[in-house]
Amino acid sequence: MPAKHQMERRTKNQKSVSDDTESASIQLDQILTKLDLNKQAADQQYQSLLIAINKINSRLDALETEQSEFVKSLEYSNKEVADLKAGYEELCSTVTHLNCTIDTEQTDEQAVRNSFDRMENEKNLKALLITNIPESRSEDTTKVVLTLAKHLDAELQASDIESVFRIKNDSNPKPPLIMVKLNKASARDSLYNARKNFTKKGVNTNTLGFRSTQKIFINEVLSKTQQKLFYHARKKKEQLKWRYVW
Repeated sequence: MPAKHQMERRTKNQKSVSDDTESASIQLDQILTKLDLNKQAADQQYQSLLIAINKINSRLDALETEQSEFVKSLEYSNKEVADLKAGYEELCSTVTHLNCTIDTEQTDEQAVRNSFDRMENEKNLKALLITNIPESRSEDTTKVVLTLAKHLDAELQASDIESVFRIKNDSNPKPPLIMVKLNKASARDSLYNARKNFTKKGVNTNTLGFRSTQKIFINEVLSKTQQKLFYHARKKKEQLKWRYVW
């Protein structure tokens, strides 16, 4: 082979190697650039991840603190509930004791009232009230009662009468009531039972010498308790259309 051709071939080979080297260098630079870019992106992602992790940790710390405060609050609330429950139970016990005391006092008060009522009833067993008899200045109430008893055919003597007096009532325009207290129950019963003769014998105020012709009534002397009971009985009489109550 001529020397000239060998020189040309050698030159071509050297040029090809140079081109290959340059191409490889460019590819290496590109790879390094990409690696650097990837590293930067990875670093950014790592930093973002660290920030996110720090935020999560901060939130976890805050949640832990909140949980701790909540537990403390719950424990305090439980203690308050326990104290309230104990206070409520103590209050219930106090109320129960007071109710028992009130019941006892009411029972005692009722017993006292019953005792006074019995005493008043016993005192009134020999007394009667006479209504609608006119009052005069110089009247003898004992004589008026004896005259009335005579017209009613009641067995009553002056000696049977313990006392007779008028009961004044400024708010009542009617003649004052006459209270008759007798010495014995038999005399009281005789006069009280004779009241049925008012209609039978036509006895009224005119019969006793007064100008008026008012009806006269003889009633038992009732205690306040009995008066209240009799009042309700008369109301019931009107509602149920009963003829009598006594």
